[in-house]
Amino acid sequence: MAEQRLSVNEQATLPELIEQISHTHLLDDELFHKLVQLDAAYCQLELGLYGLCADCEMEIEPERLAADPTEQRCAVCGEKHLREHRQELRLNH
Repeated sequence: MAEQRLSVNEQATLPELIEQISHTHLLDDELFHKLVQLDAAYCQLELGLYGLCADCEMEIEPERLAADPTEQRCAVCGEKHLREHRQELRLNH
């Protein structure tokens, strides 16, 4: 199997890197998803919105952010999102 490489400009931003990587299969889905989450957290930080729930806009619990600094939802909205996402997966199969 031939080795696939990604040519990266040292000045590339995280969104540019994510765009480049999305066109290759160099990263597994989980790692790629983590990069996208990291970019979202960085954007929130730049906008002064880091630590606020993407759904209800309340503060995300500090222990959730300590466990995963890229967390996008508070505990309540996170559970709701998981339930809804599981339902979507069941409907798609």
